[in-house]
Amino acid sequence: MHDEDYGQKIDVGQRVQLITGLVMAGLGVPGKVSPLSVSDLRGDQGEKNNDGQVIMNKISDYLSEKQLPRQKIEMIEEVLRVVFIHSKLQEPKDGESALHTIYADVRQNIIPFLTGELHNIDFTGRLFNVLNEWVDVPDGDKNDVVLTPRYVTELMARLCGVNMDSYVWDFATGSAGFLISSMHQMIADAKQKISSPEELNRKITHIKMNQLLGIEKLAQIYMLAVLNMILMKDGSSNIIHGDSLTSFVGNYEQGEHNGEPFPANVFLLNPPYSASGKGFVFVHRALSMMHHGGMAAVLIMENAGSGNGLPYTREILKNNTLVASIHMSDIFCGKASVQTAIYVFKVGAPHDIHQVVKFIDFSNDGYTRQNRKKSSQSVNLRNTDHATERYDEVVRLIRYGRGAHDENLQYYQDCYVEDYITLDGNDWTYAQHRNVDVRPVAEDFQRVVKDYLAWQIGEIIRNDNVHEESLDTNYEDCTLTDDEAEALRRINEGKVKMKEVSIVDFFDVRNSHNILKSDIILGSGNTPYVTASEGNNSIVSYVSYDDEMKEEGNSIMIGGKTLVITYQPKDFFSNDSHNLVLRFNDENGRTENIQLFFVAALYKSLSHKYSWGNSISNKKIQTDTVLLPVTSSSTFDYTLMETYIRALKKNLIGCLLNKLHANGKMKK
Repeated sequence: MHDEDYGQKIDVGQRVQLITGLVMAGLGVPGKVSPLSVSDLRGDQGEKNNDGQVIMNKISDYLSEKQLPRQKIEMIEEVLRVVFIHSKLQEPKDGESALHTIYADVRQNIIPFLTGELHNIDFTGRLFNVLNEWVDVPDGDKNDVVLTPRYVTELMARLCGVNMDSYVWDFATGSAGFLISSMHQMIADAKQKISSPEELNRKITHIKMNQLLGIEKLAQIYMLAVLNMILMKDGSSNIIHGDSLTSFVGNYEQGEHNGEPFPANVFLLNPPYSASGKGFVFVHRALSMMHHGGMAAVLIMENAGSGNGLPYTREILKNNTLVASIHMSDIFCGKASVQTAIYVFKVGAPHDIHQVVKFIDFSNDGYTRQNRKKSSQSVNLRNTDHATERYDEVVRLIRYGRGAHDENLQYYQDCYVEDYITLDGNDWTYAQHRNVDVRPVAEDFQRVVKDYLAWQIGEIIRNDNVHEESLDTNYEDCTLTDDEAEALRRINEGKVKMKEVSIVDFFDVRNSHNILKSDIILGSGNTPYVTASEGNNSIVSYVSYDDEMKEEGNSIMIGGKTLVITYQPKDFFSNDSHNLVLRFNDENGRTENIQLFFVAALYKSLSHKYSWGNSISNKKIQTDTVLLPVTSSSTFDYTLMETYIRALKKNLIGCLLNKLHANGKMKK
């Protein structure tokens, strides 16, 4: 379809509809509609017998024999006519249309796998991987439209307890993965509970025709959903081509119940993350339409639960209960670089602040993922550490909690927290509730001081202020004073009283200027150009630029997206307005050593809360806290901070000099 020299040069916007329609025409209905034959496409040019119309006739017959509601048939045909009737693909060239050429390939290389003539258990999945890649999403990077993996849709259906009496809907249905997983779970439940074959068949038909509903706005993805349901042995589900935020009012729009309210009691969703509230606008709308209670599970960017989903997250809690928050692994590996979470709700019951919420770190789900675009799922997704058992354990935890099941926890004993949330809608993430000791210890301070001294030594060498002979003499005595030794002992042994205080009580916090790398010339000056990168005190070069854009030195900088925290002794330029500059309010605390102490304490307090997908901001830091040493009278012990960091520096420098001496690099 694509090859420039030998192919048909089919536009990417037509491919999904084209393959979907040709598959329908080629499947046929046994005893009712014969499959389309390649010889049926003769290249005629008449309005009623051109190849496009011949194919549409087969599609219409196929859909009619599937006993689909007339409204659904008309909706599907309207989408497919664009490709088969209103394009030039049916026009013959040298006696053969593009439709004839492509269908011959489909007939030979795709249809046999779908009809069972050839067997390949992974074929349908691979076919949909290709079709998914063809979907042309307007502003795709912005919308971040990604289709949910099947093992995740199955997990979410299980979390909501989907059974044969569930009524499941999805407001951004994509390829109908949630509906298919729900349908399988509903039918399996019916087979366990209904012994009569006649009654079971009636129930399965009712499930397919009346208990599943999905809405999809994008035409290509809508056709993908229709084809997916058909290949999964169902074509009767209520898949609606429309906008769930504007035109859908909560009713059936086809079949015998057309116009009646859909009695939804399960809501499953992976929304487009560019929508308002990171997609929570869909959740708010759907839950407000659910008048029968039930459950909901939403796969969404995790930071939507830490403030980016407002105001919808706050509004949702007024009529619904947050049951669980699940921090997910990299399930969209290679597709989208987002950190996701599943939020589970009990619908129709206002959240009670005394209600325990379950938080799970599910980042280790037992699967190993790779990003090999041309490989099958069996290569890209491998069960390397009891994935099936891990998913079962998460379902048990969410459905039933710990309690009597404690003895059955094999994988998530230390990754499971039960805690409370406020009604503000901004404290839903696992990181905000996990049990973390934020008290800074000796290793935290040593790391900061080592990195800072390494940078300082590099600066001395870079500026050529040290020569080989100068290493022989005149270095500072590194012997600790009694006060320094005592400070070192107290903090290293954890014998210091600490107090939790607001960060903004000590610092004036503001966003830095935004100077793009493309706007500067690296190495053009003497002012540090600081980014949110690790190493070299986050300085990537020294530049000359507009002095009015400088950040004031003797400050702390926090990388907004990476949470790299550094002390900057000199004025500097910053590369990103997401970065935060912290200026000490009290001049008495505005020393290098005290601020290096703060760097370690800040990182220990903040690193468990923020990540690439849930970055810090000026707004968020206003409520963040840090642990600091205090005296017996509960005043902040600046003297201890200063003395301790000075002692660490002496120890580290002394250790370095001893090693240099031992290696013969300098004289005693």
